Amino acid sequence: MQTNLLKREPNLCSNADDARAEATLRGGRLLSTRSRRRGTAWSMWGIFLVAAVTFAVIAPVVPRLEFTGGMENANVATALEAARDGHWLIPTLNGEPRTEKPPLAEWITAMGILSSHSLAWGARWPTFIMACLAIVAVGCLGRILAGPRVGLVSAIIYVTTGFFLKFSRQAAYDMPLALFVVMAQVFVARALFRRDWLKGGLGAGICLGLALMTKGPVALLEVLVPALVYVLATRRRPTRSPIDRRYSHPLLGIAIGTSALLMVSLPWTMYAAAQFPDRLQQWTGEVTRQVEVAHQSRSAWYDYICVVPHMFPWAAWLFVGATGALVQSRPSARRIRLALFWFIVPLLVMSFFPARRDRYALPMAAAGSVLAAWGLCTQLRMWRRPLRLTRVLVASHFWGVALIVPSIAVIAVYWWHTPTGNTTCSFPVAGAVTAISTILVYVAWRGHCRGGRWSLLVGTGFIMLIAQAFFIECYRNSDGGRSAAKPFVESLMAIYPNLIVYNPEPGTKNLPTEFSIYLNAPVIRLSSSARLVPGARPQIILQPSSSPMAEPPEGFSTCASAHVSGRWFHAYLLSSTSQQ
Repeated sequence: MQTNLLKREPNLCSNADDARAEATLRGGRLLSTRSRRRGTAWSMWGIFLVAAVTFAVIAPVVPRLEFTGGMENANVATALEAARDGHWLIPTLNGEPRTEKPPLAEWITAMGILSSHSLAWGARWPTFIMACLAIVAVGCLGRILAGPRVGLVSAIIYVTTGFFLKFSRQAAYDMPLALFVVMAQVFVARALFRRDWLKGGLGAGICLGLALMTKGPVALLEVLVPALVYVLATRRRPTRSPIDRRYSHPLLGIAIGTSALLMVSLPWTMYAAAQFPDRLQQWTGEVTRQVEVAHQSRSAWYDYICVVPHMFPWAAWLFVGATGALVQSRPSARRIRLALFWFIVPLLVMSFFPARRDRYALPMAAAGSVLAAWGLCTQLRMWRRPLRLTRVLVASHFWGVALIVPSIAVIAVYWWHTPTGNTTCSFPVAGAVTAISTILVYVAWRGHCRGGRWSLLVGTGFIMLIAQAFFIECYRNSDGGRSAAKPFVESLMAIYPNLIVYNPEPGTKNLPTEFSIYLNAPVIRLSSSARLVPGARPQIILQPSSSPMAEPPEGFSTCASAHVSGRWFHAYLLSSTSQQ
C-alpha cells in the first residue's frame, strides 16, 4: 500500500491550497511540508528572539557616542543637508552635489533624522534596525544551507562578532549594504537548493538593486560572483522539487531577477549620469577603490587578515567550519561550501584593490557566521565523547570570552581619560562588571560541561552584549569618543548665532564633516578669502594649520582655535562684519 502511494503524483490534495502542503519523501516515509515547517518553527522564533534581545540591550547606548569621524560623518552630514534643505534626488554635502555613492543610505538616514529630536538617535536608529534585520537574514541563510539548528546558531554568532558590534551602531553605508547582500544570498540559496527560481530570482534582484543603490556594483562581487564560482566548481545540478514545478526553470528566475535589479537601480543612475556626465569616471574610481587611495595612508595586500580579530570569539570555529566544508563530502558539507565561497572569494578579489579597509569585509561576516555555526554544531555534537581538539577549542573559547570584559575594564581605568584628565570608569564599577561577566562565564562553562547544548552560545551572547554596552559607556567619555569640533562649534554659535562658515582649503578637499554636522549648516567652499565682503551676518573662515598659533589673513581677526582630527583649525572673523 505504501509503495503504491509513493508511486502516485505528489499532489495528493483536493485543492490548490493543500497542494502546497503535498508530501515529500524523507527517509522512506511521507512527511508533509506543513508538519516539517511546524517542527522547525522554534528556530525562526529563536532567531527573532535573538534580534529582539540585541535591540533591547544595545539600543539604549546607540545615541551615546558623538560623531567623531569616518564614513558615518559623511553620511550623516549629507543626510542632514537633505533633511534640512530638501536636496533629496541629488544629495549635497556642503552645498556641492555628492554623487560619489548612490543615495539610498543617505535617504534612509535623512528620514531617521526627521523622525527624532535627537540627532544621534535619529541618524542611527534606521541603521541599527537594519542591523537587527540582518540578524534574521543570517539565521535564514543558515537554515537554508544547513538546517534550523545551524540557522539559530548562526544568528547568535553573527550578533556577537566584532564586525556586528562595531558597525551596527554607526550610521554609515556598510551595515545597509551588509543587510541587502545577505538577503540577496538568502534568495540565491533558495533558488539553488529549493529550486524556487521565481521567488529566489525576484528577491535576489530586488535586494541586489537596493545594494547597488547603497554602495554600487561591489554587491555583485559579494553575491553573484561567488555563487557562479560555486556552481562551476561543484557542477551542481539541484534535484527537481515537487513544489512549484511551474516556476522551476532557472532562466525564468534569472530573467526576473535581472529585470528587478535594473528597475530598482537604473532610474537614479541614469538621471545622475544625465545631470553630471563627468561623474562616470568618478564612479569607476569608486568601484575600483582608486578614489579612496588618496584618503588612506597605508594599505597592504594582507590587510583583510583583520577578519580574524573581527570574528572574535568565533574565529577558531570559523576555521573548523571552513576546513570541514573543504574536506568533507557529505551533502551538508556540499551545501555549506557555498557559504565558504561567499566568504573567501570577495576577500581574495578585493585584496587586489588599491584600498583595503575592515568595513569592506562586513558583508562577508554573514557567511563567516554560518561557517562558524556549522563547525561549532558538528564539533559539539560529539561532546559526550569529544576529541582532544574539541576540548582545546572549547577551553580557548571560554578563556577568550572571560578576558574580554576585564580587558575593557583595565583600558577604561588606566588608559582612557576624559578631557578633564579623569578616568572614564571608576574602579568599583569596573570591578563589579568584571565580576558579573566572570560569574556568567563560569555558569556557562559548568552548564556546557554538564551537557547543556546551548550554554556556550547563550553565555557567550550575553557576555558579548554586556561587553558592547560597557565599552560604549566607557569610550564615550574618553578623548577618542568625544568630538573636539562640537564644543568648538557651540562656542562660536553662542557668540555668533547667525554665522556663515567658509572653507578656504584649495581644490576639492573638504574640512572634517563634524563641522557641518554640529553647525547644522554647510561649510561653504571659498576660493579666496579676499572675495568676502562685509554683510549682515558674521562671516568666519576655518583655516587648518599644523601649529596652534597662526596669523590671521588680512582683514580678519582670530576668534577661536581647536584641535580636530589631528590638525589645528583657526576660526577667523571678518573684522568689518556687522553682527546681529
